[in-house]
Amino acid sequence: GTSEKIDDYNSGKTPELRYVASFCAIVPIDDPEYVMLVVCDEPTSGYIYGSAIAAPVVSAVFKEGLEYMGIYPQYTADELAQQDVTVRWVGGYNSIRAEAQLTAAGLKAEFIGSTDGTEVTGQVPSAGTVMPSGSTVMLYMGDIPLSDYRMSIVPNVIGMTVEQANKALSDAGLNISISGAATGSEAKAISQSINAGLTAYRGTVVEVNFLVNNETG
Repeated sequence: GTSEKIDDYNSGKTPELRYVASFCAIVPIDDPEYVMLVVCDEPTSGYIYGSAIAAPVVSAVFKEGLEYMGIYPQYTADELAQQDVTVRWVGGYNSIRAEAQLTAAGLKAEFIGSTDGTEVTGQVPSAGTVMPSGSTVMLYMGDIPLSDYRMSIVPNVIGMTVEQANKALSDAGLNISISGAATGSEAKAISQSINAGLTAYRGTVVEVNFLVNNETG
C-alpha cells in the first residue's frame, strides 16, 4: 500500500509530498505460518508504490529463506514448464546426443558449423548458467575459433513489458532471464544486466528486472 503523510510537508502552497510505501505477504497461503511486512518511509528512488518499492524486498527474502523453513513453492504444470534450468556442458558430443541432452533439460539447441561427423567444441551460454526453460543454447561444431563466434547487439528493453522484452532479445539472438516481484501484463522493465548497445555472444542470457509502478500491481 501507499500512504501520503499529512504534516507540515504537505500543507504549504507548494507541498513536498512524502509517502510511506508498504507490502505484506503470508506463506503458505492455504495454511499461513509466516507473515512479512516491509515498510519504506519516504522513498526517494522515484517510485512511491508498495508494489514497486517494498514488494521486491519481500520476494527476495522469501525466495532465499523459505527453503530453510521447509516451505517450498508449488507450481502448476504451465509454471513448471517455465522454471529456470541449469545449462550443462555438452562439449565432445555429436549433434544428436547434444541436442537430446539439452532437450531433456527443457532447452533448445542451435548449431553453428557442420554437424556432419563433428562434435561440440563450444557453447553459449556456458555450463552452469541458469536460464528459463525453453531458452536456446548456441552450439559450435568442429574447429570454430572463439573469434568467429556470432555476436549480437543488446537492445534497449527498458520500459517494455515482459512479452515485448522477450521478443526484442529473442530477435537479437539473446535469452532473457526475468526478475522482480511483478511480471504481469502491467509490469515494465526497469533495468537490464547488459547495457543496450553493447555486444554479446549470441545465446547470452540478459537478466531483466520488472516492476509495476502503481498501487494495484
